[in-house]
Amino acid sequence: MINSILDLKKIINDNLFDLIDGDYVLFDVPEHRNIGDQLIWRGEHDFLKQIPHNCLFISSLGYHRNPKIDKDTIILLHGGGNFGDVWVLHQKFREKIIKDYPENRIIIFPQSVQFGDKSKLVEAAKIFNNHGNITICARDSFSYELLNEHFNSCKILMVPDMAFSSSLEKKVKTTKSKDLILKRIDKELASEIDEKQFSDFEVKDWPTYNMDVIEYIKKKYTGLNRRISETLLNNDKEGLDSFRTFGFLPYRKRDNFVDIGIDFLSSYDLNITTRLHGHILSLLLGIPSIIVDNSYGKNKRFYETWLSNVNDSYFAKDVEEAIVIYKELKS
Repeated sequence: MINSILDLKKIINDNLFDLIDGDYVLFDVPEHRNIGDQLIWRGEHDFLKQIPHNCLFISSLGYHRNPKIDKDTIILLHGGGNFGDVWVLHQKFREKIIKDYPENRIIIFPQSVQFGDKSKLVEAAKIFNNHGNITICARDSFSYELLNEHFNSCKILMVPDMAFSSSLEKKVKTTKSKDLILKRIDKELASEIDEKQFSDFEVKDWPTYNMDVIEYIKKKYTGLNRRISETLLNNDKEGLDSFRTFGFLPYRKRDNFVDIGIDFLSSYDLNITTRLHGHILSLLLGIPSIIVDNSYGKNKRFYETWLSNVNDSYFAKDVEEAIVIYKELKS
């Protein structure tokens, strides 16, 4: 039985430590402002520091150009919740890498799988099965069963989210009068949340999505970075882009985003969250958290697979049910 974060960390180590037995590259690390994805990368980074092999190359999707690597080099692909047809760009990128590197061993860090279109599932399975040397880590039991059914030439493992391998320190808390409902603002939100109905809470998404003047400038800066970088990469004949993870202009680092998330969540005594990594980061920081399901069941699947017996971890099918649990915890 899984009872703690340490149990989850051990499962990750038991499955992956010996599997990554040579030098490697890591593709598709996040360049965007989603703190959850940055937390996954932090966990991947902290885990890989234990591995007695070298990282030869890191790239994000937006600034990627295939490096020349030996066929013995292992290709690692970033984990998360974008395996399928919900977040198409990342799936297409994985499929391209599989086609471009037919001789390399490929390992995909833990992913939640969701295909709404059966034809897309069949198409993806064909590409993966034709490669013959791919390991896919499923992030929950639903994904594990789906992958085993369709991706039959791949090795399928069931492994918790890589964020559990991250080394984090809880910040000193500044107590606030309200608790938090962390409401995602993208297409994975199951149903709209009426903020007036929950006026006793602060209803917010990750602070990195706060589009005030500073964030607007940062967004414009990111667009400029992409345009300049694409121009330079297209004209780069000397391989000068070898370690350009986030383009050619300076960019905030992975840990900057994670620190923002830590500061944000540590301000609250208890969190209700529609984001999986709002829940995971809360647990890593020792903050009680109630996770609400997303639009297609990803949060519930992950909770039931790994977190139902972990201290301070609770599940609700919607925000209304979460409020009932919240009141019980507060009483």
